[in-house]
Amino acid sequence: MTFRDIGKRLSRNAPIAENWLRSLYNSLPEYFHDTPAARAQSYFRNEDNVQFIQIGAYDGVAGDPIRPLVISNSSWSGVLVEPQRTAFSLLEKNYSEQRSRLTFINGLMTAHQNGSEELFYIPEDEIRKRALPEWARELASFDPSQIYKTFPNVSVASEDFPAYTFEQLASFLPSSRVDLIVMDVEGAEGRLIPSIDFEKHRVKFLIFEHKHLNNDDLGAVFEHLRTQSMSLKQFGRDTIAWRA
Repeated sequence: MTFRDIGKRLSRNAPIAENWLRSLYNSLPEYFHDTPAARAQSYFRNEDNVQFIQIGAYDGVAGDPIRPLVISNSSWSGVLVEPQRTAFSLLEKNYSEQRSRLTFINGLMTAHQNGSEELFYIPEDEIRKRALPEWARELASFDPSQIYKTFPNVSVASEDFPAYTFEQLASFLPSSRVDLIVMDVEGAEGRLIPSIDFEKHRVKFLIFEHKHLNNDDLGAVFEHLRTQSMSLKQFGRDTIAWRA
């Protein structure tokens, strides 16, 4: 049991102490924090040549759960997928020193077809006009309603981007094995995760953002992952799944 788990149990038994416990936890050194990245680092500590696919990598920095692991582990190789061109350029720049072991795909993942798919996003002039926060640029989705949930009155734009199945993305790795998957696709996790052949690619660990999924879709994803013999743990906005 981690410090985070202990704190959550204590706060359930004594809700009045929740804020104090949260403050205490945040004051602990990073080593003691329980995060998806910390769990992945611990899981792969004794493994060489970890192969990963990150779908919705954005710029490789903002809200990225595995950037420190990619930078510090020279034996890791991966495929980073990002459709938005400005973010993609930053992604390549931010991993310039690691690019010999990384493949950058300026596109997106699709569940059942290749070719192209329409993606909705907030255009730059709209972000500037409304003085939206920096992270508004990260809101790109197959479903515009995901954007309207956060910014109800914005104008959105759309564009067709190159689309790749998971099989195609895995083909860019040295072998078909995919040890780790990271996914941040603004609500499309519900249709993309079930399209992955976990057994074929021997997937061991998955990190995905769950906050945009409704209860039914999240429950279906959880049930699918359990059929793949994976354990689950939720964090603030992310879920991790792993094989024992």
